[in-house]
Amino acid sequence: MSRALFGGWGAHLAQEDFARAVAAAGVLGLHGQALQEQALIDAGRALRRAGRDIAPLKLEHLAALAKAASKNGADVPGAAEYLAAWERFQYWWFYELPPNAPLLRLEIDPHVQRRLRAFAPDPLWLIEHVLGASGASSAYLRIDEPDRPIAWEWPLRVGVLGDARSRELGECVEAVPWANLVKLVRLDRLDEDCDLLLLPDDLRGAAARVLQQPRRLRADAVIVTAGAGVPRDRIAPLAATLRAEVLTGGVGIVQVDADQQREWFTALTEQLSHDMPLDVALVRAASTAAATGTEGTALLIASRRLATNARLTAFAARFGRQLR
Repeated sequence: MSRALFGGWGAHLAQEDFARAVAAAGVLGLHGQALQEQALIDAGRALRRAGRDIAPLKLEHLAALAKAASKNGADVPGAAEYLAAWERFQYWWFYELPPNAPLLRLEIDPHVQRRLRAFAPDPLWLIEHVLGASGASSAYLRIDEPDRPIAWEWPLRVGVLGDARSRELGECVEAVPWANLVKLVRLDRLDEDCDLLLLPDDLRGAAARVLQQPRRLRADAVIVTAGAGVPRDRIAPLAATLRAEVLTGGVGIVQVDADQQREWFTALTEQLSHDMPLDVALVRAASTAAATGTEGTALLIASRRLATNARLTAFAARFGRQLR
């Protein structure tokens, strides 16, 4: 998978500009009217109302774009027009609209009509090689099923298992300078829910590890810390296996060297405690600790429920309602 899928569309653009043009096409759609100034303002307002700081990027739009590009792209605006529209969209999103959130999170919607599937780009390729340069705060792949309820409590309940490498991760949790922000849950001893389950494996190893457990694990999100460890086309199926075996709303993938684990988890906790949603916190923690995921980025495959509820303000709002 590469830019060649889009033919000559955007071929003259540098990679960063191409990424922004692709993001605009995925978010705004393929109608030329969508690139007009008032339409950009209206789109930003509608997306803000619907998702606060989440802008859905529809893979179907990009599949339609690739199909049009295969026919010389006469029916769609040029990449330069989309690039200019993205700059204006971001301007209105961050500066002119009510500042209820300082983030722009791209939510990759993978659903594509059957007639367009042959033209659809790989969503993980998009996240790894395109959207990181788009100027967005993060990008995550939305897959709702199996959709689970999300508790996300503070102090953050962080689960680890009982093997030596998991115990090392547990030591990193206990070393966080703000002890009141986290609670270590030793799942080899306790049958409890947790907010984050840390597994010191790649995806295949993590799936094998949870299958060996005597009881079903429960965590709002599972984080594997040894990278994907498999070709890109195996990532989503293995993440789905983890979500089937663990009662969880999503799987995060990072690759953290052993000597960086403490710094990485401290950075992750700090970001989450500053009300960063999980997808943004994973990206920022990876950058802080020089920890990388699948070919250079942290990756989250998650339900919209996890994406919206796994943040401090969501917990605070829920806790406030319980006190009334």
